[in-house]
Amino acid sequence: MTLRDDLEKASQESIEETDALLLEEFNSLKRATRKDLDTLRPKISDPVLYDKIIPIIADATQNNLALAEFQQRLEKLGTDAVKVGKEVIKLFKV
Repeated sequence: MTLRDDLEKASQESIEETDALLLEEFNSLKRATRKDLDTLRPKISDPVLYDKIIPIIADATQNNLALAEFQQRLEKLGTDAVKVGKEVIKLFKV
């Protein structure tokens, strides 16, 4: 077995494990009562501030996802690209 085969097997196992966990969470949410769901909701003392924070968090999440995708693409290019990419990513992090 090659390293690539090992990585593909590990990746597939990870995908299956994640899918199982997500399915479990999904089924748990389907069984949840209104009271259960209400306890998950954040306790908001300042709705105006909350409405301002949510878009900031969403934007930060998108930026993090974009950086993660960028890093994955570099890893596909090889070791030298990863070294360069890590230096570039440092420039984008605040």
